[in-house]
Amino acid sequence: MELWRARAASVLAAVSIVSVLVGCGGHAAKSVAATSTSVATTTTTLPPAPADLRTAIINQVPGNYYEQPTGIGLDGPLDLKSATLAEFGDSTASDVLQKFDFQRGYRRAWFISGSTKEVIIRVLLFDPPGEANFFYNYVVDPLSTLPAGETAFDVPGIANAGGVTDRYHDSTGSRLAQNVDLVRGPLFVSMVVDAPGTGATTAEVIAVAQAEVAKLASLGYP
Repeated sequence: MELWRARAASVLAAVSIVSVLVGCGGHAAKSVAATSTSVATTTTTLPPAPADLRTAIINQVPGNYYEQPTGIGLDGPLDLKSATLAEFGDSTASDVLQKFDFQRGYRRAWFISGSTKEVIIRVLLFDPPGEANFFYNYVVDPLSTLPAGETAFDVPGIANAGGVTDRYHDSTGSRLAQNVDLVRGPLFVSMVVDAPGTGATTAEVIAVAQAEVAKLASLGYP
């Protein structure tokens, strides 16, 4: 399964605020107090976005994983509908991505043979590039009012990043998901390590994030 952010309830609660404020020509005020992970807009000259966003994602995640084949299951391009479902688990939230000028996205997934443990990386492209910062702040700010079962964690050594540990249940039983979100230029990147029981650690997802940051830097998004 793909974990969509369980903190979506906090995010979706602010959709009406975004609709009003952005509809009036401005960006949404934060729904809750800003956290230390908020990102300021920048004026850095950036390279054009990759024509194929799949190339903006690392080819191998740390650990004994195999990647899902291109175009199969969780690997493939994300349009507005599929990106909304991936991010929020609710197609009615599509206006959130639209308000921040979402363009397109891509998702890749890795698994451990014989296990339901998985790693998923999603890249969303926003244009103009500053919109990625606004979307990041909008998604991360509700972390100060996380629902039960979720806790925030720092992502040391990586600027403009925030992490969340999510304990939840599905049809297979209890699961643990470690999620890191970060922004680089016009790209919003979400990385999840999801495993049964307590089989996912913050160290694992931070290692994935470090590899992804290096990949993005190689493309001109430091």
